[in-house]
Amino acid sequence: MGALQRRVRAFEPEGVSGMEQFAEMELRWGCQGVGWIGAMFMVVAGGVCAEVGAREPVSCLSLEAAVELALRENASLRAAAARVEGAEARAAAAGLWPGAAVEVGFEDGPAAGVRSLSEAKQTVGLTQTFPWPGKKRLDRQVGRMALEVEQAERRIQQIELVREVKVAFLRILAAEEALGMIEELEQAAEAALSAAKERVAAGDASELEPLRLEIGVARVRNEAAVWRERRQQGRATLALLLGRPDLQEARLCGPGGDLIERARAVLSVGATPAVASPVLEMARLQQQQAELEWRRARLEAWPDPHVTVAAGRGAAPGRDAVVELRLSFPLPPWDGGQSRRRESWARMQETAALADAVIQRHQFQVKAARACVASCLERAVRYRDEMIPKAVASLQGAERAAAEGRWGLVDVLTARQTLAELRLASVEQWLELGLALADLEALEGSADALFPREGSSGTEDLP
Repeated sequence: MGALQRRVRAFEPEGVSGMEQFAEMELRWGCQGVGWIGAMFMVVAGGVCAEVGAREPVSCLSLEAAVELALRENASLRAAAARVEGAEARAAAAGLWPGAAVEVGFEDGPAAGVRSLSEAKQTVGLTQTFPWPGKKRLDRQVGRMALEVEQAERRIQQIELVREVKVAFLRILAAEEALGMIEELEQAAEAALSAAKERVAAGDASELEPLRLEIGVARVRNEAAVWRERRQQGRATLALLLGRPDLQEARLCGPGGDLIERARAVLSVGATPAVASPVLEMARLQQQQAELEWRRARLEAWPDPHVTVAAGRGAAPGRDAVVELRLSFPLPPWDGGQSRRRESWARMQETAALADAVIQRHQFQVKAARACVASCLERAVRYRDEMIPKAVASLQGAERAAAEGRWGLVDVLTARQTLAELRLASVEQWLELGLALADLEALEGSADALFPREGSSGTEDLP
């Protein structure tokens, strides 16, 4: 989401393919049980995610690289590009006149006998159809408009593909971070369970307390299974969108920016003008195409004359040179072309109504998407600035009280478990904010949000 700064640094030696192409890249991380997603939402005293030194370099795939790779390799986009190419060819041929026809004639010869053809009048000529004035001009306009419609449709597919890549990418990152939080939560729950069993053995607690904690441990493990399934589904979806099954297990880079600040920036700009939306642009083009087709149908009743010019020699015995000129005018349909005009008129009314519906639906969707982003942002900020810092302070207070002998180990474990649960909830809230922001950017068609900036794609070394 946003302008991401991490890039793929892959150095592929000869003979290496697939996942072996990813070389190691230097990362500096140091987190106390908290990954990059949790760090967005926490302000922890003492520094929760401080840099503690360089670790061994690893490779990763950035969101920018994934987007550019999908735009290049996705099969649906390749099919859309082929349709655009076909529309270009049709638009180029729309204004051409029909090809001329060659005529060879034998007339006025004997009805029987071997000399019937040699003694007949023999002519060779060309027949050309002359379109009625205005028809080919409208055909060219219709062809160009059809090309623009195909281009707009491809643009919409690109936007939707980028949104789907973002969603899959964020789901994988959130699942990986949640699994780390769940591991921490499971350790805290198991420690609390062990302490409860010791208290029961000492006669200081009821036997029901370990049972309650065992249920909590089982619930955490079930939640871990759910997140593992989500991660696997996200990886499979991302590989399908990229058109690269070999990248299903690729390591993903976390974004370098703050998602909360990104959401604030998007909301502060205000809604994008409706005319900038590719969906509305396509509805407008379809309406203009229908109007041109209706104008073209009004000329259908006017005939296209056929002109034939031929030359040759007359029949025996004179065999004089002859020149012929023939004109023919096709009769209009029995209904005078009324059926086609009515069909085109109905099509024009349909596209006009659909354009109005698209505008109204788009305005509603943008308004709802911005409200959803604002709501998710408010909850994410509350996690980051209020709930998690208070949980950290509570844990620190419990540890101090336990060190002074005023509280027991169970109180410390309870505070630690509460902090882990809040961190896990913050991951879910981060994912919800990212998905809402991806939907809003797709609806508004923001170019900065959809495509990497020039020179920052991070895909130079991708195969």
